[in-house]
Amino acid sequence: MAGVNTIELKGVLIPHTDAKELAVVSQLFTNYLNGDSSPVIARGQTTIRASDGTAISWLTDGLKELVLNVPFKAPGAISPIKSIAMGSLALQFDAQRPWEPQAESNTVNARMGMSNLFLCRCSN
Repeated sequence: MAGVNTIELKGVLIPHTDAKELAVVSQLFTNYLNGDSSPVIARGQTTIRASDGTAISWLTDGLKELVLNVPFKAPGAISPIKSIAMGSLALQFDAQRPWEPQAESNTVNARMGMSNLFLCRCSN
């Protein structure tokens, strides 16, 4: 169809263990959280009938040849830190740098979430 067409993309991130690849993935999600766009490549895999879940072979064959350059960008503002709770807080001052005290706590708990994408709880 002529004009603007919207295609819903769903997928998974392939696990990475190489340090260089992890740096790229880290930058990808840093950009995402900051609202910046990252170019990614989407590759077609399969077309499934909604009625019975079977593949449409002739369409899947064509779709597997499809390679799209798409922007990976958050749909809106992201506020991933939902709450932070700290135990006892100690500040250590140094006469040489009085405006830069060292802060210490026996516990720090954070509740983080990204809308409906995922929810995680981090604790140290």
